[in-house]
Amino acid sequence: MRKFMLEQAPVYCLHIRKYKETSVILECFSKNFGRVDMLGKGLLRPKNKNDLPEYFQEYHLSGIGRSELGVLTGLDLIAGKAKLYGEAWLVACYCNELLLKFLPRHEPVDTLYIAYQSILHKLQSNKNYHLELLWYEKTLLECLGYGINFYFDAKTDDAIESERFYLFDVASGFRICSSQNEHAIPGFVIYALAENSWNDAYEKYFPAIKKVIRSALKYQLGDMQLKTVAVSNDLKQFV
Repeated sequence: MRKFMLEQAPVYCLHIRKYKETSVILECFSKNFGRVDMLGKGLLRPKNKNDLPEYFQEYHLSGIGRSELGVLTGLDLIAGKAKLYGEAWLVACYCNELLLKFLPRHEPVDTLYIAYQSILHKLQSNKNYHLELLWYEKTLLECLGYGINFYFDAKTDDAIESERFYLFDVASGFRICSSQNEHAIPGFVIYALAENSWNDAYEKYFPAIKKVIRSALKYQLGDMQLKTVAVSNDLKQFV
């Protein structure tokens, strides 16, 4: 079995589930190790319940293991707690569930970790989060090998042209189309999406590019269902 050790590793706890009578399994997202699952022995005992980690807070985690499940030896909050409420909390739960569905164990994904931090900070600031959420979803697809080709026509293999218009096919990619098509997206908007260089002047195309990213996510999820979407009508407003 592969042995691993974490020493003061930055992590977020994505999910907590009970294990036996007094212990829990912490499903965590680590900057340098990807997903790590740790057994927190005795954390449900009355004297230890205050030691349970909270979601959406960053911790330093220490632990050791010889399989996919490690044993927690230390957990310390990195900074002051910032609470999320209402829609912001639901969006953050959606972000966590995507990670639980897609994230590989014990593989570094530091770019995705930074994107996750960024969307949490945006949600905590009570500012418009929609564009930041889109970058997070796009980064998740790219980091896990499901990135969209934003540079070449899927049918002709020609480079996408800034002044031409394209439709997105979830199974193959962007294909040139008539500018009269109601779902057409200009090449310069596709490039802006590719390079995370969004401009407010493109705002009318935001629903279309959001649909591109969401359809790509749903395609990769296949038959897997997101509980956060199923249980919340509010969440469906942005998913």
